[in-house]
Amino acid sequence: MSYWRDDAACLSYPPEAWHPGTGHGRAAKVAVVAGICARCPVRQRCAEFALNTPRKTGVWAGVDFGESNNRPADAQLATLRLIVDGDQ
Repeated sequence: MSYWRDDAACLSYPPEAWHPGTGHGRAAKVAVVAGICARCPVRQRCAEFALNTPRKTGVWAGVDFGESNNRPADAQLATLRLIVDGDQ
């Protein structure tokens, strides 16, 4: 039995790509990794994992949580729920 992350599209990229930092160029970096997430075969499982992780940073299932490790906004959580349900 394989772990869901073994099939993740992000596996072939450096982990720091999903933590684009702050400042100039951040939006473009987020757009690139979110595009990779959009085509990922385990995006729903990634979103489910993110929903069950209380504090998160970076990009999960294509949803940007920033770098502050603060509590996620309701809109971010709602987007993850849509992904899990297969509606996005």
